[in-house]
Amino acid sequence: MNKYASNVVKKDTARGLAYLHEGMDFQIIFRDFKSSNILQDDQWNAKLSDFGLALLGPTEGLTHVTIC
Repeated sequence: MNKYASNVVKKDTARGLAYLHEGMDFQIIFRDFKSSNILQDDQWNAKLSDFGLALLGPTEGLTHVTIC
């Protein structure tokens, strides 16, 4: 992977995480962030995958999520 492709993947991944955390009416906490959960097409565009461990974030008025 060249420097350009690496930058595309990093930028797309960061945008995806930002969208999950801040871009919707509710927050999604993506808890399984690793390279094997980043899918790429032939132009190096990246998409996050495997939301099996994801959680809904805190609702209005709450500041944290408890995991048991």
